[in-house]
Amino acid sequence: MASINSLQSERDKNFLDDYVADNLEMRRQMVSLGKVTIVILTFNTSSKLGKEFLDKVIQSTLQQSYPFLEVYVVDNGSTDGTSEYVERNYDKKFSNLKVLRLRKNYGWSGGNNQASIFAKQSEFIFFMNDDVILLERDCIYKMVTAMNEDKSLGAIQPLIRNKDGSLNPGADLSISGLISRASNALPFYLSGAALLTRSKTFFQVGMFDEDLFLYHDDVDYCWRLKLAGYKVTYLSDVSAYHYVSATLGTKNPIQQYYRLFLARWVTIKNSSLTWLPLRLLLLFTELTIAFFMYNLFINKDLRKAFMIIRGLKDGLKRLKIAINKRKRSKKSEK
Repeated sequence: MASINSLQSERDKNFLDDYVADNLEMRRQMVSLGKVTIVILTFNTSSKLGKEFLDKVIQSTLQQSYPFLEVYVVDNGSTDGTSEYVERNYDKKFSNLKVLRLRKNYGWSGGNNQASIFAKQSEFIFFMNDDVILLERDCIYKMVTAMNEDKSLGAIQPLIRNKDGSLNPGADLSISGLISRASNALPFYLSGAALLTRSKTFFQVGMFDEDLFLYHDDVDYCWRLKLAGYKVTYLSDVSAYHYVSATLGTKNPIQQYYRLFLARWVTIKNSSLTWLPLRLLLLFTELTIAFFMYNLFINKDLRKAFMIIRGLKDGLKRLKIAINKRKRSKKSEK
């Protein structure tokens, strides 16, 4: 990765000439593709990942070959000086980067929604987690090009390379509504860790659901895109590194709570009435047998088992909210 100083010296040159050279045709093409707003959502990033990692995240956006973009670093109520660090090292040095401080942690959906208001005039919004590094300089350019070439695309992501070496090309949903590995180039949903969508479409389908504080927010958004007639896909020739679950950690039992409680929520909200009873029956069966029984008797992880029961309990408590959201979303489809 280039250092901050070297990036600064690059910026002091003519930005367009530096990245697009003297190819006038490419300049015209990029102008026609439209402006991109990148939203990087941070939360105590300096302490959980380190300032050096945060630098790489931000620099990977500033080094993009696509010249017509702005970057919003949106701090979700950090208490470790993350927003101050970004302001001190980037905000006053890069005219296309701004820091937006939120007074509290609004969750993944709420934080991104608040930032998206500033992107209404942009053609595209690229939502990016604070534990993601774009690995190629033409990542944004290629995704935007693909979106413009296929108007039926509602969202796109790069191929995500996880810390453990696994690949994430998006994912499918089982009939029960639980996540399964994508089987082709048109997955059911994309990862919200690095997701590009049209600004107009984002607001038309209702933004991210802020009742989904953490997890399944990307599933819900892509499901609503599909209900609106769009498809989603990934690009295999550009990629992003993902640390994965930097906020909670991969073994935190709270993950079980949010993932399983919200799987039911999103299913009730978006599934067709024909499939809904079967989906809910299978979901309850999978939660009971595959997750609860496994963690209780085989894995012997009482905390995870407890979180599964708590997720089921809270899911039932808030069932009315999910049903009301379903009614509103079905009305908007008509």
